[in-house]
Amino acid sequence: MKKTILVTGGSGVIGSSILELFYKRGFNVIAAGIANKTIIGQQQKKFNSKRSLLLNTDLTGSKNVKKVVGTSIKKFKKIDILVNCAGIQFVMPIENTQKKYGEK
Repeated sequence: MKKTILVTGGSGVIGSSILELFYKRGFNVIAAGIANKTIIGQQQKKFNSKRSLLLNTDLTGSKNVKKVVGTSIKKFKKIDILVNCAGIQFVMPIENTQKKYGEK
């Protein structure tokens, strides 16, 4: 059985590169993150749908994380590797960061 990798932030430059590397080595790949239609279209062209799962979702809440894991296991039966590459960038004065983007 093929190994399966889940990459959070899979729609970003680093996450996409990780997915491509593992896909070329025969892994099933799962990309989870916030992506625009252009990125999703590019990934759909790169990865065969039998060996990939592309999930456009916000991972800041546990409900969406559980949905990603459930959907992934339903398709591939297991997740062997998790790469947490998700990140977000805010441009603002540091004193405003916690008020607006604190832990949920």
